Amino acid sequence: DESFDIVISSYMVHHIRTPGKVAVFLSEVYRIAREGWLIADFDRRIYAPLLVGVAGFLLSGSRTLVSDGVKSVRRAYRAAEVNFILEEVRKAKKMSGMDCVSYPLFPYWMIRGRKSGDSV
Repeated sequence: DESFDIVISSYMVHHIRTPGKVAVFLSEVYRIAREGWLIADFDRRIYAPLLVGVAGFLLSGSRTLVSDGVKSVRRAYRAAEVNFILEEVRKAKKMSGMDCVSYPLFPYWMIRGRKSGDSV
């Protein structure tokens, strides 16, 4: 418990295939974080595969990297799904300070917070 000051997870949640396991992951983040957390991942939006594909092609040119990026976005959780999972975890574990924020123009969401419940 509270083994790390801050827990950071970048583009990992879309690899967790079931909402129940995402809930376990979020509970563990809360348990091991002493101060707070920052979790970011893709938001599955209708335009996201195209945006990631074009950006990947322009920035890397690697077909393998572009293909993997597009697949990752297609299997990502929507911010609304993450908020639903968070609500269930908050009820079950009596946690606070975790809220998922979605960004209007960019296809990703972020969970940031502190144990004290203050915004990061």
